[in-house]
Amino acid sequence: MNPNMHARNVARISDQQDLGFTWWLVWAWLNLGLGVPFVFMTLLDKKWVLASMFITLAYGVICISMLKYNRYAFVAATVLSFNPIVWIINGVYVKNRWEHQKVIAGSVKGSTGTQKISKARESSNGTSASPSPAMKAINEPSNSDYARIADEITSGNIDQGLWTRLFVETDGDENRTRARYIKARIALLTEVPPSEVPSSKPTSTRSIAAIPDDREIICLPASSLELQRNVEYGYLNKLYGGSSGWALTSQATIEGNNRIFDKLDICLTDGRTKTVWFDITQAWTKSAQQA
Repeated sequence: MNPNMHARNVARISDQQDLGFTWWLVWAWLNLGLGVPFVFMTLLDKKWVLASMFITLAYGVICISMLKYNRYAFVAATVLSFNPIVWIINGVYVKNRWEHQKVIAGSVKGSTGTQKISKARESSNGTSASPSPAMKAINEPSNSDYARIADEITSGNIDQGLWTRLFVETDGDENRTRARYIKARIALLTEVPPSEVPSSKPTSTRSIAAIPDDREIICLPASSLELQRNVEYGYLNKLYGGSSGWALTSQATIEGNNRIFDKLDICLTDGRTKTVWFDITQAWTKSAQQA
């Protein structure tokens, strides 16, 4: 990628993350507190009882979604204002925040639901079943594992690359860096080597990077690879309770089926590890075109 283009993308991401959402919340509450009752009373006055109930309910859902930073709800409420001045003001406002991590995280409800269905299916299969190619078997972490990591930190004998990456991802927060480092190291220490994982077909081996079914792949397209990372992290934060609920242990770019995927191995606070796949074909293509 062109270095100048890369620098502009990084600067644009930084600018978006620094933007506030005061007007966003004000606009949401104005619609919920004034707009919804106004619509209800107006339609009720015309004796459109059923229509007033249905439209008011739909309008209320839009307002609640706005409070959760759903960008599509913000656009819908703006259009329904039927005010060209508001269209212009809110159009510029939401455009500047369209790929903000908070907005992306608030706009992925459908994909989150798909992922929750996937998690439920994993639970119904039983945790003692043989792991699939997209999952890793782990042992329960012991006190000695935590003691070993504590010794690493106190002695300074840490994985410098992992620590530095986590330090950057947590914006220099030492406590969060330390917590995420411990989670990542625990995931590595408790991972069962592939040779020791039980299998019904010991003579057959499959790559851990085998591309899963499309239902397991999250598609949240972004306009560049730099913004794609914010999309992915925003999604994981929404799904697992914020950046403190998970830690990245490894990341790889996989090509297959005429698409490009980002494969993230993460560790959760309870010690479990998961592999999450994102389709980054669009971001990859756009970045290549800008190079």
